[in-house]
Amino acid sequence: MSFCFIRTYENHNCLQIEFKYTNNHIEIDFLSIRELKESLEATFKRIALNLRKRFENLSIDETDINLLDKENQIVSLETKNIDAWKESYTFRIKDQEFKVVLNLPSVKKLNLTKVLIAGMPAFVKCEFEGDELTQKIIEDKSIFKWYLSNAVYEPVDLIEQESDKKTKKLSINMETITWSLIDQGVSKQMIYLNESCENRLIKVECYPKDGQREGIAVETVSVSPVLKQIDKDKLPMTQRHMQTKNLLDSNSIRVVTYNVLANCYSDTSLAKTDLYPYCPLEYLDFKYRKILLINEIKHYNADIIFLQECETEFLEGDLRIAMPDYTSKSKVKGERTKEGEAILFRSDRFKFIESFDIGLSQELQINPIFSRLWENISKDPEKKKIHS
Repeated sequence: MSFCFIRTYENHNCLQIEFKYTNNHIEIDFLSIRELKESLEATFKRIALNLRKRFENLSIDETDINLLDKENQIVSLETKNIDAWKESYTFRIKDQEFKVVLNLPSVKKLNLTKVLIAGMPAFVKCEFEGDELTQKIIEDKSIFKWYLSNAVYEPVDLIEQESDKKTKKLSINMETITWSLIDQGVSKQMIYLNESCENRLIKVECYPKDGQREGIAVETVSVSPVLKQIDKDKLPMTQRHMQTKNLLDSNSIRVVTYNVLANCYSDTSLAKTDLYPYCPLEYLDFKYRKILLINEIKHYNADIIFLQECETEFLEGDLRIAMPDYTSKSKVKGERTKEGEAILFRSDRFKFIESFDIGLSQELQINPIFSRLWENISKDPEKKKIHS
């Protein structure tokens, strides 16, 4: 028996119906989005109509479509979609039957970091289908397998990538690549790449699970080979890490503060030509720089970390994966600014109670102690615009 995959999106009041239908030895992928409160009769009419459009000679209407419960009884056509589709029910179109699979663990997005460096962390961002709680459950249960290509490839020039304003993809037939498994584990979204990974490709497979069921595995392959390991003696972080090799005991607290230099500031012509002309371009390229940042911040083994100019994508999309033992809170500076301040603290040492934010621009305008200062600023339209 084939399968009919049903996914509900209650926040959007709809569900997705997906199955493969065969007619005269031609198989098609069928997908339809219907409202949760719509009746089965209306849904079946739409399915029949769409199938007739896909197959010109197919004679079908809603009477040829049924949904059967576990006792093989037909579900009433008046039943709303939200109540009709259940796990292991049977969906039938003419003589073809499909077992209903409801909200199977599924990968929505799977992306490796675009720049990989030997000796540094590599991690994969994974977004699962479902609400926030469901995604968290699947993330904690899913298995990730990491592979290394057996072949060696020419490294991509990062400066050339930067001038092209896009990451170049290798012209390689992926089907000809052979792989060796180098690591695997539950929720293993990050590994460290050793020197043997240099100039090779990385592949990651994700097997989504929710504890009881396993969905369809999804894979992603790095867009360029792993870069050569950096001489750690040339990195300022190496000496600092000598002082922070271990976590502190319960009698002490280590606090780190770090200005990230947000990508929205570093990835500009002004930054490259005027602000930081002495800096190699790869160190201004955030795809490269964030790997070094994560490695540096992580190995300070801090209890509390304060970050300035921290963009939400870096915090939620990168640091959350690389530093799962920390709880984070952040506040962007305003609607026009993508960066702001962030606090991370070790979840095993501190318990979050409450938080509040202070926007300096807003404080300047409403706090009485700044009234004279704000009055003077307001006299200059340009200055007022900057601080509003």
